[in-house]
Amino acid sequence: MKMPRHAVLATATVAALATVGYAIHQSSPAPVAATPAAPAEASPPEARRVAGTGVVEPAGEPVALAPATGGVVAALRVKPGDTVRRGELLLALEAEPAIAELRLREAAELTARRALETAEEEAREKAALLALYRGLEGSDALVPEERLRRDAAWRQALARVAAAQAAVAEARAAASLAAARVAQHTLRAPVDAWVLQVRSRPGEWVQPGGAAPLTLARLGPLQVRVDIDEADIARLAEGSDATVVARGDGVPVTARFVRAEPLLTPKRSLSNASDERVDTRVLQLLFELPAGAAGFRIGQQVDAFVAARAASAPAPMRLSAAR
Repeated sequence: MKMPRHAVLATATVAALATVGYAIHQSSPAPVAATPAAPAEASPPEARRVAGTGVVEPAGEPVALAPATGGVVAALRVKPGDTVRRGELLLALEAEPAIAELRLREAAELTARRALETAEEEAREKAALLALYRGLEGSDALVPEERLRRDAAWRQALARVAAAQAAVAEARAAASLAAARVAQHTLRAPVDAWVLQVRSRPGEWVQPGGAAPLTLARLGPLQVRVDIDEADIARLAEGSDATVVARGDGVPVTARFVRAEPLLTPKRSLSNASDERVDTRVLQLLFELPAGAAGFRIGQQVDAFVAARAASAPAPMRLSAAR
């Protein structure tokens, strides 16, 4: 059966609209999914700390001991690693001439003391005779001239006592000086300490100004002296503890901050890095190692890491007012 013309037109119109709608749907872009924001990148570990090289030291700086006079070593009482107490004899030089002089001065002091005793006894005798003669006041036996002579004798005895006292003081001072010269031939520990190094042997000659025969270190925990390059000082959080690692297979330990040296010094402890400068200056920080920390020896080089300052926003720019 043949369809009416108006029905054919309606069907064609519907088909055309459907085709156009499908084409528009196919040509429209697909919705894009929202991309999550990338998380802020954390600062690398190197930016949160300042690295430096250090050297292990004893508590307090080492003390180099040398005798005040030259001589041949007669006795050496210590060896490296010994612990000594204050006043303990460490080393003695041959001192026979000085000892002989001390004995001579001591004998002279003894002689002066005996002379003083004699003068004092004479003065007491003169004083007694004078008192006895003064007891004759008003008697016919009193002769004024004799009284004057006895009074003068007593005063002369007092003068001899004063001279004898001065001689004793002089002899005592000479003996003390001789004893001091004998003491210059010995070395004693100034404090409780640990013997780090011995550079002399019995029979060797030592003299002031030469190599110190003994080096001591005060007893106490070990310390680390860390060099911070001057270019990193601004980043340093001064006062923070440090992580210290002995070179090799060392175990990291936390060292307590002690102090910062006020004077910057030329760099001496080198790390052999390719970009390292040897003409720079360094800030030296002292840290105390924990008690019983293993793997650290005096003079050993270590690597140290100190916390850096927190990053701060730049200061806002201010425009100067026009004049």
